[in-house]
Amino acid sequence: MLNLLSKTPFYLKAVIILGGIYIYMYTLYIGQDILIPVTFSAIISILLSPIVNFLEAKKISRIWAILIPLTLTILIILCISASLISEAGLFTKALPKLESKAHSLIDQTIPWLSDHFNIDGTRINMVLANAKNDVFNASSKLIGEVLFILTDAFLISILIPIYVFMMLYYKTLILEFIRQFFDLKDHVRVGEIIVETKSIIKNYLVGLLIETTGIAIIYTITLWIFGIKYILLFGVIGALLNIIPYVGGLISVAFYMILAFLTKESLSYSILILVTGTVIQFIDKHYIIPFLVASKVNVNALVSVIMILIGGALWGVSGMFLSIPFTGIMKVIFDRVTILKPWGVLLGDKMPDHVRFKLVSKEPLAKKSK
Repeated sequence: MLNLLSKTPFYLKAVIILGGIYIYMYTLYIGQDILIPVTFSAIISILLSPIVNFLEAKKISRIWAILIPLTLTILIILCISASLISEAGLFTKALPKLESKAHSLIDQTIPWLSDHFNIDGTRINMVLANAKNDVFNASSKLIGEVLFILTDAFLISILIPIYVFMMLYYKTLILEFIRQFFDLKDHVRVGEIIVETKSIIKNYLVGLLIETTGIAIIYTITLWIFGIKYILLFGVIGALLNIIPYVGGLISVAFYMILAFLTKESLSYSILILVTGTVIQFIDKHYIIPFLVASKVNVNALVSVIMILIGGALWGVSGMFLSIPFTGIMKVIFDRVTILKPWGVLLGDKMPDHVRFKLVSKEPLAKKSK
């Protein structure tokens, strides 16, 4: 099959590849309600698999070896969620005060703009009124979307532990299913792909967890130093936004600037937040992420950005989060399949020293024709 494909003209191969990509993407899109929880369950199963293997080696039955780490994981997530929900409730009660502060700051800003920029105050009020209506409509739509997401998240949170338990329990059956798809001569290569895929997922997610936890702690301490309330909630929100590559950090810093301006009613606090957040982002993007996260997948920045956009279009935030490890897995597969090796080079982050194309002179052919 591979030999036949290698002899196919380029334009036919392009049509086959593009058609396959379209079918693959469309399948991911229409099946996202099923595939997203299954994918997260598979990732959690891979992360818990070493613990399950360790407990089984200690003569603990497979059921209990799975239930013990799975139950502990659920309890940790529930404790963190309860703390965040409690602080979110307190913040919700303070929202009316923040809204009144925002209105008073706007009322103070209008005369300043009118005096310094020669703009009619009534026109500013009209623009602000229209902006308020737009914000209200956008907020109503956003609330509806958030409620829908929370409902889906609740249903997924019930399904994922069940999926994780089943995947860990039937792990050997799943591996045997994969093994029987390939000839005996390909088993070593398939085994290498499976082992490296598991390694990429574990190393990437463990590194991301350490990085996210560290950023959450740094943000929380920074907000505490500046005297902003609800530091745990906003520290975690900023760290979660930071997971979104390239743009998440900018959004979190902008969010903290607005929060500081509303709570402290001073532009100097927002400027200090901007400077501090920029320093944190610089250290995170240039030192922490390359060491803990990016080095685990070996994917270049250009492909990362494209895959993040594709993942966001297909699966939303979940797709943006999963796009990088998926790309790393694709690179592992491409590097081990001869016909796909050029794609593995394209995904990788190793820059060649130089690239030269050999130009064949047409002069010998002309002499032969004479």
